[in-house]
Amino acid sequence: MVDVVRALGWTFVSTLASEGSYGESGVEAFLQQARKAGGVCVAESLKIPREPKAGIFDWIIRRLLKHVNARAVIIFANEDDISGVLTATRNANKSGHFLWIGSDSWGSKVAPILHQEAEAEGAVTIMPKRTSVAGFDSYFTSRKLENNRRNVWFDEFWEENFHCKLGKPNSKRDINSKKCTGDEEIGFDSPYEQEGKVQFVIDAVYAMAHALHNMHQDVCADYVGLCMKMDPVSGRELLRYIRKVNFTGEFGRPSIVRMLKREDRSANKWSASYFQHPEQVASSQPNDHQLNIEYQAWPVGSRKTLARTIPVAGPTRRWG
Repeated sequence: MVDVVRALGWTFVSTLASEGSYGESGVEAFLQQARKAGGVCVAESLKIPREPKAGIFDWIIRRLLKHVNARAVIIFANEDDISGVLTATRNANKSGHFLWIGSDSWGSKVAPILHQEAEAEGAVTIMPKRTSVAGFDSYFTSRKLENNRRNVWFDEFWEENFHCKLGKPNSKRDINSKKCTGDEEIGFDSPYEQEGKVQFVIDAVYAMAHALHNMHQDVCADYVGLCMKMDPVSGRELLRYIRKVNFTGEFGRPSIVRMLKREDRSANKWSASYFQHPEQVASSQPNDHQLNIEYQAWPVGSRKTLARTIPVAGPTRRWG
C-alpha cells in the first residue's frame, strides 16, 4: 500500500482502522513502512469503535475533512465500517472528495459499496493474490437447512442471505420479515460469488494439521492418539511447530505455504483492483502484472492521468 501511495505521488494521507487486531495492526504496519520509505506524512490516524454509536461515522468524515489536502485515506476496516464511512461521505455531500486505498477486507467485494458507488469511485484495493477453489461453488450452493450438520451460524446466514425469518427465538431478523420457506437456493434466489479467501482458509487448516502432525511425531512417536505429553497440548510448543510449517498448497499453481517473519511479508504475491462506476465505459487493465494509472477512473474533480505503473503480483481487476 505504501508503494501505491508513493507511486501516485501522494505525500499527505490519513489512515482509518476498525478497532481490533486486524484494523489496528494493519494501519500500524502501514505507518511503519511509510516511515521507513519516507516522503509520506499522516494527517489523521482514526479508529472506528467495535460498536459504533450513532453519528460516529459523520464525526470521522468531519475530522478527515479538516485536512483539505489529505484526500487520500488508507483504510483497514470491516465491510460494515466501510459502508458506514461511505454513507457518511454521501451525507456530507463529499462524494468524489476522498481517494480510498483499501485493504484485503474490502478487496473486490460489492457489499460494502452497494448503492454507494459514487462515494467509492476510484478506490484502489490491495489483496493477496488468490485462486478460485474448484468444487467449492458446487458444494456451497448445494447447502440447505436440512443438510447443514456442523455450521452453528448457518441459520443466521440463511436469514441474512435470503432476507427472511426462520421463526426461531434467537433470530436477529425484524419481526415483520417474510418467513423463510427452506426451499431457497444459494446462487439462484440470492447472488453468489466465491469468497476470495476460501483458498487461504483451506491453507490455514492444512497448516494447523501439518503442525499437529509434526508435533505428534516428535513428542508421541508411534503412539496412536494423544499421548500424555500432548494432553493438553502446549500452546507455546505448538506455535513453534506452526512457525516451521512448510508444504505445497493444494490450489492454483504449486506454491509453498510457510510462515513469514514480518519483515519478509513483502515477498507475498498481491493483486490490485480499482472501482469504476458501472455506468462509465469500462477500461480493462493490460495483462502486464502492473497497475497502470493511465487506466484509473479517478473521482470527479480529481481525474488525472499519470504516466506511471505500479508493480503488483498479477493482472489488476476492475470491479463494479
